[in-house]
Amino acid sequence: AITSLYIGVKLFESIILDLKTMYMLSGERCTESQIAVTEFEILKALKWKMNPPTSKAFLQHMLMILPDKIDPFTRNTLFEVSCFQIEQSVCDYYFLKHKPSTIAIASMLNAIEMGVFSTPSCRHSLRNLVEATGLSIYSSDVQQIRCRLAKTLVNSLDNKAYSMESFVQSTVRKLLRKKGNISLLSVARSA
Repeated sequence: AITSLYIGVKLFESIILDLKTMYMLSGERCTESQIAVTEFEILKALKWKMNPPTSKAFLQHMLMILPDKIDPFTRNTLFEVSCFQIEQSVCDYYFLKHKPSTIAIASMLNAIEMGVFSTPSCRHSLRNLVEATGLSIYSSDVQQIRCRLAKTLVNSLDNKAYSMESFVQSTVRKLLRKKGNISLLSVARSA
């Protein structure tokens, strides 16, 4: 148990606990050596699969792969709207059986389809990204996830008395406030 705590702290906490501290926490029932050996045995049994990539991690990597011609504002908006869908998916058991990469690409496709980032360069870049990663945007899995994400998003917005349009507009406004020197008119012109 103390070794599991030690591993958990290493993975999820910003503080560093050394083996001597863990020895003291165990009430001196386990030696530092026993904790280290047990840690290795646990990691070996789990085949070192301690921190699988999340949908958000895939989304961040996919956005990094997109070419520089997609301006930072569009990239940030795409991230925010996609991320909101991913965060909503965590509350739905349905998504547990699907790959995080598929959820990430489905959320990006939905975000692009909402229209704020529906520029030809963004769509073309996404197509190139999909080809590079081997993900099929037309697979039944991706399409089903897109539908479920959209339903989840609409239900979430209904519960908050938002419309899809107001959600996208509020996201754009929030990003504009962060950027500070851009107006909605210039965003509309660049789209």
